[in-house]
Amino acid sequence: MAAGARINRPLILLLAYTGLRFNEAAAMRVGKVDLKGRRIRITTAFAEVEGKLVEQSPKTGKSRTVPIPPSLVPEPAPLLDGQPDDALVFATKRGAPLHLRNWRRREFDTAVRDAELDGLGLTPHELRHTAASLAPAA
Repeated sequence: MAAGARINRPLILLLAYTGLRFNEAAAMRVGKVDLKGRRIRITTAFAEVEGKLVEQSPKTGKSRTVPIPPSLVPEPAPLLDGQPDDALVFATKRGAPLHLRNWRRREFDTAVRDAELDGLGLTPHELRHTAASLAPAA
C-alpha cells in the first residue's frame, strides 16, 4: 500500500469537507494545522515537474486559511502527534510526498470500489465540488 490506510480516511474527509486541492493537502505541513482553532493554513502546494514534485505557492498564488469542521478535528490528530512542524501530514510509509496519480490509482480508486461507488466518476478533485455543495448548508 503506497500511503497506508492510516492517512486515507483523514485525507479523503478533508478533501471532501474543506475543499482543499489534492496538491495543497499533499504539501500540508504539521505546523500549519491548528486543531484547537480548527484551521489549516495553506501556504504551499506541490506541482509535478518532469516527474518530480516541486513545492510552490498555491494555485491562486495566495495563502489562505481553511476552516476544519468540528466533526473532522479528530481525524488528522494521530498524524500530527509527535511530528515536527515541518513534517508532511500526508506522506507515504517512507515519508515521501504523495503523487496524485499513484495515490489515486492505489488508494482512492480502491476506496471508491470498496464503498461500491465506482461508476459515479468520483475523483479526488470531485471531492472539492462536494465541499462547495456542502458549504451553503453549513
